[in-house]
Amino acid sequence: MRLLLDTHAFLWWIEGAPELPKRAAQAIANPKNECVLSLASCWEIAIKLSLGKLRLAAQALEERLTIVSADGVFQRYGVKRVW
Repeated sequence: MRLLLDTHAFLWWIEGAPELPKRAAQAIANPKNECVLSLASCWEIAIKLSLGKLRLAAQALEERLTIVSADGVFQRYGVKRVW
């Protein structure tokens, strides 16, 4: 099955938020399914980030990951960056 994730569904999925219903989480996690995120969702996420309504550096902090990005904003949060 091909799944188009709405912005909030995608954000809840990556955050592990309890608001995402179990059935939806299972469908997204199923390796037999192809998950797609629209460019409109990417645009919406970028707007929310620029307005300070969303922070996405948490996964890098939580899992001690190094981010590959030209954006230096992550350094403010103590996230290591390559590039």
